[in-house]
This record gives sequence, structure tokens and C-alpha cells, in this order.
Amino acid sequence: MFAKPSEDLKDLMLNTLNYAEQIKVENIVIFSKNGQAGIDLQNMIEEKKLSITLTVVLFPANEHIILVDHEGKKHEKKPNDLYDIELQKRILHLKEKKVNVIFGTLPFDNIIVPGTENQINITIKNTLNLFSSGLQLAVQAILISTDQGIYQPNDSVISIVGNVSILATATNSRMLFHPTEGMKIIDIISKVK
Repeated sequence: MFAKPSEDLKDLMLNTLNYAEQIKVENIVIFSKNGQAGIDLQNMIEEKKLSITLTVVLFPANEHIILVDHEGKKHEKKPNDLYDIELQKRILHLKEKKVNVIFGTLPFDNIIVPGTENQINITIKNTLNLFSSGLQLAVQAILISTDQGIYQPNDSVISIVGNVSILATATNSRMLFHPTEGMKIIDIISKVK
């Protein structure tokens, strides 16, 4: 495993691009809450003149989330409101640069059924979180992108989230644990300290 330590997201992206250039991987997916990290990464790819196809996975469109502030008060928020002008500008900017932009529902998130939980999804997330809180998001970014048809099963894909980057083989969500078609995490490229 490569696992080069990084200081922050920018350093993580640079370390990951150096790795991609070294082993000649051409597919990168990044989870980006509002698209800005995708814009920053695409600018780095262009500066380094790399032949990399970037996919930016934005968190679900128009999904309400509940945030609890430091006083314990609950606030409802819609992080990716499709009517938000700034979000629309970032998406347009990415598309003009030929970046794939998709919204994705997290495959490991439970469908909300009051009074019940899906222990399988929680177990997968918690197991991946043992290594890094971002690992489960890095895996889900590849699943979402493959489910959307961006990648084909067994494509080599680098996935970047806020604190970790990985190299893995693509698969769709349903086939995650299949013995031959399932995802294989090949390398932990870099991790923020």
C-alpha cells in the first residue's frame, strides 16, 4: 500500500494525482458536497496536463437533512438545492470542462422507515470507517458512478474524499461483494493525518 500521508485536501489531491500519473490510471471520482472540490481537482489535472477523466459525485439533490447545532437544536437543511444559483454555476463550469457530474444517493444509507434500521448497511459503513471516516464514502462514490454508467465493472478507478484516496475496481452497488465481479480495493493512496 502506498498510503502517503497528506496534510489537507489539497495535498491529498496532489499526492493522488502524482500516484495516478505514476501508475497511469485515467479515471478519478471525487465526492464533493457542492462541486467546489471537483473544480479545484480539475484545475490541478489541467495544470499537470494529465489525461484523466474526472467524475464529480455531488451529495443527493434536494434531500433534506437534519443538523444538530452545539446547543442541541435541530435545523433542517437542503445541501444541494437544485434551485441554488451558485450550485448551478459550479455544475455548469464543470460540464464546460467535460467533467462528469452526477448526484447520488448513498448506497449504504438506510431508507427511512420509522422504528427500523438496516443492520447490513450500518455494518458495512462501520467496518469501512474503522480505517478512515472517508473510506465508506470513497467506496460509495465508485458504486454510484458505476450505477450511473460512468464506469464499467472492473475498471480501475481512483476515488477521493475529504480525508482519503483509494484505487479500486469498479462495480455496481448490487454486486459489491460478488466473488469475481465485486469491488477490490487495490491501494490506499493517501490519507490526511
